[in-house]
Amino acid sequence: MNKLIRERFEILRQRPFLFYFIGTTVSMFGTGMQFIANSWLAIKLTGASFSVAVVLVCAAIPGILLSPFIGVFVDRWDRRLLSVYMDLFRAAIVLTIPIFWWLGQLQPWHLYAMAFFVALGDQVYNPSTMALIREVIPKEMLLSANSFSSIANQIGGLIGASMAGLIITYSSMFGIFFIICDPFMKSFWRNIELSCGLSDRFSFLDH
Repeated sequence: MNKLIRERFEILRQRPFLFYFIGTTVSMFGTGMQFIANSWLAIKLTGASFSVAVVLVCAAIPGILLSPFIGVFVDRWDRRLLSVYMDLFRAAIVLTIPIFWWLGQLQPWHLYAMAFFVALGDQVYNPSTMALIREVIPKEMLLSANSFSSIANQIGGLIGASMAGLIITYSSMFGIFFIICDPFMKSFWRNIELSCGLSDRFSFLDH
C-alpha cells in the first residue's frame, strides 16, 4: 500500500506536472469563487431564485456544444498559447462585472453572459493544459496524472466556492470579482512556466 501511494505521488516530482497541478488548482479556485459570486449577485439583482437556474444553464451550454469536437480544435492550435490566453480571457470577462457596476449599467444578462464565457474558457483551457501534460510526462505516469488532475479540479473548486461565501459575507459583493481575477493570473504565470521547453505535440486524434 505504501509503495502504491509513493508511486502515485511520484508524479508531483515532475516539475512540469507540478506547475500544471498548482495552476489548475488555482484556476479552479477562481472558477469556484466566480460561480458562487455570480449566482449570489444574480439573486440580488433580480430578486428571483430562478436566476440561479439561468446561470447554471448558461454555464452548462459551452460544455454541451463543445465537448464533441473540442479536442480537434485544440489540436489545430498551439495549446501553449491556448492555455495562457484562456486564463487572460477569463480574468478579463470577470473584470467586466465590477466595471459595469461602477458605470451603473450592470444588468442580469451581463451575469448570464459572464457565466457562459467563463465556462467557454474552461472548456478550452482544460483539454489544452491536459494535452500539454501528456507531452512532458512519461506514459507510465498518465494514470497518476489523471488522478491528480481530478483532485486539482475538485479541491480548487471546493475551496473557491467556500471562500466566496466568506468573502461576500465579510467584504463587498463587487470586491470579490477583483479577487477572482487573481487566481486566473496566477494560473496564467504557471502555464507560462509549464509551456517552456515542451517538445513533441500530443494529438487528441491519435488517442
